[in-house]
Amino acid sequence: MNWPPPGYRIALEEGHTKREADWTDFAFIPCRKGQIYKFDSTTLAAWIERPTANAWNTLKRSGLPGKPFVETDGGGVWLFPAANFNELASFMGARKRRTMGDIQREEATERLKKWREHR
Repeated sequence: MNWPPPGYRIALEEGHTKREADWTDFAFIPCRKGQIYKFDSTTLAAWIERPTANAWNTLKRSGLPGKPFVETDGGGVWLFPAANFNELASFMGARKRRTMGDIQREEATERLKKWREHR
């Protein structure tokens, strides 16, 4: 799997930057329900914040082929096959990157040109 997948917001663990050669090892996707990160080459891990019984049951009923890895009071980690990324991202509420259409990009370019001229 290509990690991190294009089109999603990417955050890095504290203390790491994109200038590092292995920055993708420290990248994760922030989600409404927690975080998604790469566990190994074929497995993704989903860290779920505030793992209430309802959250766990909803995850179990979702039909995603995952298994619990660690459960704690502050959160829990489930492992999923990387092939199920789209379903997992949808379930977790993965945050997408903002993108501009061609018209929006042209308008923004014009505004920036005008701003630079008047500086």
